[in-house]
Amino acid sequence: MLKKTFACTLVPVVSLFLLTLAGEVCLRVYHFLKEGMPIERWPEYLVGHYWTTTLDDELGWKATENYRLIRQEETAEGKPYDLRLSQDAQGFRQFGNVASKKPKIFVIGDSFTQAREVSDGKPYYAIVGQRLDAEMFAYGVENYGTLQELMVLDRYLDWIQPDVIVWQWCSNDFANNDPELDRRTTSHNDFRERPYWVEGKIRYILPQATFTALRRWSYRYSHFLVFVFSRIDRLRLKYSRPTLEEQIQEQGLAHQGFARAVQTTEALLQRGVRRVRGVPIVAFNCTDEDPYTQQFREMSKRLGIFFIDDVARTIREQHATGADLYHADHAHWNETGHHIAGDVLSRAVQPLVRDLHPKP
Repeated sequence: MLKKTFACTLVPVVSLFLLTLAGEVCLRVYHFLKEGMPIERWPEYLVGHYWTTTLDDELGWKATENYRLIRQEETAEGKPYDLRLSQDAQGFRQFGNVASKKPKIFVIGDSFTQAREVSDGKPYYAIVGQRLDAEMFAYGVENYGTLQELMVLDRYLDWIQPDVIVWQWCSNDFANNDPELDRRTTSHNDFRERPYWVEGKIRYILPQATFTALRRWSYRYSHFLVFVFSRIDRLRLKYSRPTLEEQIQEQGLAHQGFARAVQTTEALLQRGVRRVRGVPIVAFNCTDEDPYTQQFREMSKRLGIFFIDDVARTIREQHATGADLYHADHAHWNETGHHIAGDVLSRAVQPLVRDLHPKP
């Protein structure tokens, strides 16, 4: 009887283990092939050291150092193009000469700045560097919140000593800056443990409150379990009505969680302004959505940040005419979209560069 009970218990446990193991192998092989990774680099990925982002004890996650990727991508309209992407020894997409006499522009942001959809020399900041003959330093990571970007700014500011800082924002920053909203957002949620600014202190919180120990273990060792958890979380949020985004769009600052996130975001930006000690900050929202853009605009005015409306608006207007500006994910810009954003941003930054570095 005891043996039968033991066998009945053991069979489903072993079956679950084998299913998880099979899922892990299949998912990793799929990503090996999707990422176009050379066979000799497979062992690195197998132990979690090869991806566009890796876990980091301070930042939550960071851009993978010395990362290289060559593969074919498609625009939203299905037009194929070749992608050649690299991240340097610190994870920067572009790192200029810190000793140069040219203007130095330090760019920080999220996935729009990591720009995994476009090749080296094609992101918007590369266009800015070409237009203004400036040294560009660009660090961005998918799903970063304002605190993580501020920590990157603090880490590299004194080394780079930039003349201008470009801070790329996104509408989801507000949710990413608040653990309660981050738990409820239906998009742009990485579900990983990240630092949050809570009551004037940095706290590391895993947004999802269930199976926290297993989730933390999964993010370090199991891509398959991360896949399962993320799909469950997204399905749960997808069918929750009204969504957090719908509530915020309807209520604006009357939504208590959004009002709290706005206060947190402004507090973090204020710390950034103090940290740079007078270096001008130019900022733009990569999406043209209210009430988010309105709040970015208002807090920028209060903090003395140069906020640029034209980037997202120009992208939206040209896309409305039928221009193919997005990657196949229909969320991020393709090379044409980045080129337009870079042109608009160049015109906005040019007066600052001219005043700081007048030509003889």
